[in-house]
Amino acid sequence: MSSGRYIAITGQKPDSVTVGKIMETGESENFLQIAIHEQGWDQVLEAILEIKQRHDAVAEIAKSLQQLHQLFLDMEVHVKSQCEQLNDSKSLTL
Repeated sequence: MSSGRYIAITGQKPDSVTVGKIMETGESENFLQIAIHEQGWDQVLEAILEIKQRHDAVAEIAKSLQQLHQLFLDMEVHVKSQCEQLNDSKSLTL
């Protein structure tokens, strides 16, 4: 569990010891149970949904970047092709 998720769920910034303990012991389930008990199911669920929305937005951005990358690769092929055609035309006219 990242410190960002911890903040989103508890509203508090964890210290490095807390983050390390959660990661080492795998107590993320325990952490969620405590958060539900202390803050209520609705608030924890709202935080989890917000995290999911952010994750989905990041995934969409990654997909868009991959598409943009592919567009640039396609443009590179077209530019190289046009360059070759220009060179061929140039050699025919000389």
